[in-house]
Amino acid sequence: MVKKYLITLAIALALIPLIILLTFQSTFNYKNILDSSFVVGIAFLSVGLIMVTGAGKVFSGIGFLAKKLVGKKYLHYTYFEYIIEQNELKDKKKGFSGAPIFIVGILLFATSLILSFYYL
Repeated sequence: MVKKYLITLAIALALIPLIILLTFQSTFNYKNILDSSFVVGIAFLSVGLIMVTGAGKVFSGIGFLAKKLVGKKYLHYTYFEYIIEQNELKDKKKGFSGAPIFIVGILLFATSLILSFYYL
């Protein structure tokens, strides 16, 4: 369980220098590091919140429409049949909870916010 949190934290911390390299012309100072960690924190917090609350189900209609237009398998399916099939597939495979992403997002967001008041 702790392994998921550490992997998520490592990915988030690896994104911070990448954002600095891409947006701030490789200028590593306190302001740019805090700005980058704020952006990564907000992104992780948002995605984690969507995953934790289950709000991603809102986008299942778009997935159904895309599969119905592109694939032949879902051509004669109704949306109800598609949802039942997706729930059965989700029950068979082990899912990834959004808790690590949400917690890491909160930590990065709060840390960057607190340190920005302290250093800037």
